[in-house]
Amino acid sequence: MGTSEMMRSLARKRPKGAELVADSLLVLQALAKTWVAELEALVVELVQDNMPVLLKI
Repeated sequence: MGTSEMMRSLARKRPKGAELVADSLLVLQALAKTWVAELEALVVELVQDNMPVLLKI
């Protein structure tokens, strides 16, 4: 499983088990959601910045 797929999977997880495990999962889930959002924003920015060049292809 690649990093991107792993982060998306983690972002969808629901906490289970002991409080410590649940809290840890919530923190990891928040980090994964942030990572996915940042990656998507970067892709949008790259496409917008390079749109004229991409349209010429």
